[in-house]
Amino acid sequence: MSGEQFQSVANKDDLKEGDMLKVEVNGKQIVLSMVEGKVYAVDEICTHQGGPLDEGELNGYDLKCPWHMQYLMLETEKFQMQRCGQQTLILML
Repeated sequence: MSGEQFQSVANKDDLKEGDMLKVEVNGKQIVLSMVEGKVYAVDEICTHQGGPLDEGELNGYDLKCPWHMQYLMLETEKFQMQRCGQQTLILML
């Protein structure tokens, strides 16, 4: 693991089941969410239209962008964009 650096951004107690928490990692805004005890991290900016995902709605594993109502599927780790076919990967912590 040489060269890897870790940065503490929140305690697990800061995040409750079904909640979202916006944090900053090295100047980048990230949204954390917890679903079934697992913590997921995703870029705060939607790759489709730049919408603020921390203002979206989390329903189970589905995170809905507030600007264009498409869903980031946390359990498949892909952003399913029905209109444009874009996908972005997320990191499961």
